[in-house]
Amino acid sequence: MELTFFLLGYAVIGALCAVYSAVLAEARGHGPTLWLILGLLFGPITLLIAACLPNERKKRATVTAAEPSAPISSVAVELTQLANLRDQGVLTDDEFAAQKAKLLG
Repeated sequence: MELTFFLLGYAVIGALCAVYSAVLAEARGHGPTLWLILGLLFGPITLLIAACLPNERKKRATVTAAEPSAPISSVAVELTQLANLRDQGVLTDDEFAAQKAKLLG
């Protein structure tokens, strides 16, 4: 009888830990399925590990925010190269102005 209550209690605690681990993992940008399975197998230990997971959503937001700046820097590099070509006499002032207008849109 005592063993039955112990196993039932362990199953309930394991299920709660599994659900909370999956929710924490998903909130931090990780896949919840693996954490649900690990929570069922290892219970509270998985919950502690899931609470220590790094936040991948912040990293993705940082990478996404950095992407739009790349075309601006490439435009600046191209303008510098065009200016150098103009200064060397390879491009005329009219050609330089046309290419600059094309790059800046």
